[in-house]
Amino acid sequence: MEFNATFFVTAISFIVFTFIMNKIFYAPLTKVIDEREEFINNAVTEAKDNTNQAENLLKNKEETLNATVEKTRKIITSAAEKANSDGDALTEEAKRQARMKIEDGKSSISKEKEAAQNELKSKVKDLAEIIASKVLQSETRIENVNNELIDRILV
Repeated sequence: MEFNATFFVTAISFIVFTFIMNKIFYAPLTKVIDEREEFINNAVTEAKDNTNQAENLLKNKEETLNATVEKTRKIITSAAEKANSDGDALTEEAKRQARMKIEDGKSSISKEKEAAQNELKSKVKDLAEIIASKVLQSETRIENVNNELIDRILV
């Protein structure tokens, strides 16, 4: 194999061609590919970050919702217990007032009964005097009347 000048010219032409192709074609193409790869990597990273943030927000919202539901449940339970307690207290107060009214009514009835019996006793005495006057044809006064006798007659 012989080396002549065409071999060196071809080799130099090939090297110059490779250098020019690298500068004109391969370097910009590599740059575009690298930029595209970087864009895709950034988009994937951003998507992962957004997914993590969304999951964290969802978790926080669920925790807040659960806490709110529990707080609401406690408030409702407390209100129900208070309502029961207040209802029991009102019931007891109403019963107490009813007992007082019953006692007052009994006392009032007892007083009225006693007053009516006293009035009836005096009327019985007056009637007895009137009957005695009519029967005896003279005015008769009944003095020492035994109240026990009148009580037995009235009962």
